[in-house]
Amino acid sequence: MRQASKLRAPDYSNRSDEVLCRHGAPDTMVMVSGHRLWAHSEILGRYSTKMQDSLLPSRLDPMMGKTVNMTPSDWGPRSRKGVEALLTAMYPPQVAPPVELLAEVDNIAREWGMDTLRQTLKIGIAGAADLRSLAQLEEKVLGTSDSKFPPIPQVVFEALAEFSLEELHRMPGYEDLSAAARVEVTRRRVELLEKTLEKDKTMKRCVEAHP
Repeated sequence: MRQASKLRAPDYSNRSDEVLCRHGAPDTMVMVSGHRLWAHSEILGRYSTKMQDSLLPSRLDPMMGKTVNMTPSDWGPRSRKGVEALLTAMYPPQVAPPVELLAEVDNIAREWGMDTLRQTLKIGIAGAADLRSLAQLEEKVLGTSDSKFPPIPQVVFEALAEFSLEELHRMPGYEDLSAAARVEVTRRRVELLEKTLEKDKTMKRCVEAHP
């Protein structure tokens, strides 16, 4: 996933947008906070079987047609900017969400079962290997907000768990994360190693033979 692109992202509010229409005529409304955005059911369904099922002819509202409603839930708030960032991560050239919208994008992806998109996000996070912007965002949110939703999304912790602790300590910005965030990264790393060990029976036997 690209961190930036010189190509213009589609204008999802304009059904006739030239960039958006390169993928065919948009046939699905995405409603969020009173705003109407446009997308393609084929692309949405490619990333989410839940969306694909919700857009089956038998489940469509006869008045609204193909519509996906993005509403606040236990997964977190929903905003126009967040949903547009989600769509931009889906549509070519697939640009990564801004750091301040990453948590919302990840929460939407988790809610709708977009596992492929989350894997792409993790690859982008791992490839960047720079946590300074996340550390700055965390400091800002923790200092100014009482939101129950943490500033660092799950997808970041999952991506960082793939690195050894030595590699993590060399990453710019890692030491600037809160102690709680660094503990969570370590916990995820240990959890991942335990799962890997559980799957690798040969390695497991070696560990058991040499406690």
